[in-house]
Amino acid sequence: MWRPFGGRRILHICNHDSPADIRARGIRYALVSEMTLQNRYQITFAEWRVQRGAELIREFKLRLLAGRDPESWFLVRWP
Repeated sequence: MWRPFGGRRILHICNHDSPADIRARGIRYALVSEMTLQNRYQITFAEWRVQRGAELIREFKLRLLAGRDPESWFLVRWP
């Protein structure tokens, strides 16, 4: 868990949320799954990032299920 405990929340960003909507909800950082974007919304991460006005901080691979290949995830922020 993160410190301070209870100081962080998990909020979902919907595909129709604009950059203004995201900022209005107080979201400053997000973890974004490339596979979710491609499978659910048929959009690349690069397209999503430009549409949402997000800044890429880091890309990394996560293996969420045993027996599956690692998936690309991105940490982004809104300036």
